[in-house]
Amino acid sequence: MAFLLTPAGPEQLFLLFGDDPLSGHQPELWTPERFTPALIALNEQLGNIVIPE
Repeated sequence: MAFLLTPAGPEQLFLLFGDDPLSGHQPELWTPERFTPALIALNEQLGNIVIPE
């Protein structure tokens, strides 16, 4: 049996806006500066909700 799962919702955001993985390195932390208007707009387009702190 084969299961193919395509990312949707929050996971799709990381495919479109995330960093490319580096072998042997931990992923960079997402700081508040990372949440640009382009990222917020992409979240809205994908149907995700960003709650301000």
